[in-house]
Amino acid sequence: MAMIRCPECGQRVSSMALTCPHCGVGIKGHLRECPHCGEWMLDDQSKCPECDSPVETGGDSPSATEETGTGQVQSGHNDYAGSDEGRPNTKKVGKKSNTVWWVAAFLFLLIGIGSIWAAGAYFKYKEDVLDAQVEEEMRVRMMEEEKRNKEFAEIQRKDSLDWVYAKEVNTVASMERYLELHPQGNYMDDAMMRRDILKRTEVTEEDRARIRSILESKLTEAATRKNKSGDILAFHYQISGDLAITKEETSTGSMQFFAKCKVNETISRTDPTKPTDSTFVLRAILDIDKNVLEINL
Repeated sequence: MAMIRCPECGQRVSSMALTCPHCGVGIKGHLRECPHCGEWMLDDQSKCPECDSPVETGGDSPSATEETGTGQVQSGHNDYAGSDEGRPNTKKVGKKSNTVWWVAAFLFLLIGIGSIWAAGAYFKYKEDVLDAQVEEEMRVRMMEEEKRNKEFAEIQRKDSLDWVYAKEVNTVASMERYLELHPQGNYMDDAMMRRDILKRTEVTEEDRARIRSILESKLTEAATRKNKSGDILAFHYQISGDLAITKEETSTGSMQFFAKCKVNETISRTDPTKPTDSTFVLRAILDIDKNVLEINL
């Protein structure tokens, strides 16, 4: 028995083994020497696996079948010559091994393709879901922005209308009303400035009543002191209509009241044929304490 290299897989194997324990190819009775390099090859191989030289199949090529007492491998005819019965089918074994490898490779390829397809489908699904979410978020944001724009436009419109009204009324109350409705309005600074000015120059009802009373008292004094001549018995003065009063700041920084009104003069006479009624304009200036500084009849 000698150790040789298997012509199929190149592994070390006994020349007396029925098949190669590594690849399963038939060994005993299926070997012959390569006429070119002397290496062992299978009797059905057309090329030497060692030197790759072409070799005729069949014929009288010696086969390694037995081992002599000296340990040398003797060449001889195939133990199964003339009959295929009981002979290992090396072609079927080789083909079966190749088929298994091809099937395994094909299955591996299918699994790889399936995995790639599944991964692609999954990522495509995730991408579609993400795109749908982004599109929905954009739609919601656009709707919210449109709503905010409409609300802002309405606020601006009301802001302008309320400011026009506040300026037309032009009182402390109207300015404070605007500031209450629009604390961050476009005209907030103007409203605050006008309010402060109006507060300094505002004429209250109390001011009006007090100044009217003072002017009526002055008119009564004037009627009493006025010189009476001829048929005149007495003079009577009465404020007619509204009393226009403004409060202004002078160049010195002090505040003064300016009053203007119509006054009806009635004269009591002994001669009824003479005129008894007349109207004139009264102008007066008073200080902040309602003291009359100047009066013109």
